[in-house]
Amino acid sequence: SQLAAGHEKLQQLTHWRNECELLNQELRAQREVNSAQEAELREVTIRLEETRMAAEEKQRLLINSEQRLTTQFENL
Repeated sequence: SQLAAGHEKLQQLTHWRNECELLNQELRAQREVNSAQEAELREVTIRLEETRMAAEEKQRLLINSEQRLTTQFENL
């Protein structure tokens, strides 16, 4: 009886050890996915900022051109 109880306990320990290993593998895989997504987010954020800065520069150039054209028109 003691032997059967010990055998059952060993089976439970084996089961939970295997379950723990599976969960650890899943955790490692999810961490890799998370790292890849964080890197992608950083790249997208950089591109967004570059696009925003380019748009601001275009706006400044347009305003400057408009002011020059207005001045030239007034000087006619």
